[in-house]
Amino acid sequence: MGMERLGAVIDLEHGYIHATAPAGAGLTGAEISFKISSVGATANVLMAAVLARGKSIFHNAAREPDVGALAEGLVRMGASIEGMGTGTLRIEGVDRLSPLDMEVPADRIEAEPSSWRRP
Repeated sequence: MGMERLGAVIDLEHGYIHATAPAGAGLTGAEISFKISSVGATANVLMAAVLARGKSIFHNAAREPDVGALAEGLVRMGASIEGMGTGTLRIEGVDRLSPLDMEVPADRIEAEPSSWRRP
């Protein structure tokens, strides 16, 4: 839904989701209200919105540290994002991002301390 609001064309093929920007037009900023606060949805649409033309506003965006780390990295690359750590993100699209060297935090879902494992 978020990608569609930015103008992406969505196709489902063999269980895979393919999102493409209209040829020549690209993506355009939009106001997006997430029905459910989702890390995956927020992160994916955020990565698209930072390179979309114009402004985007996300309501009910995920507040987890994973999204904050992604947003901080994108800002270091040249993205314009306000409201990090809150449920409302304001993004001003930029033409390009610069390369970045950063340490990515561990995935909190996949990272499981050995003491939690069952024998």
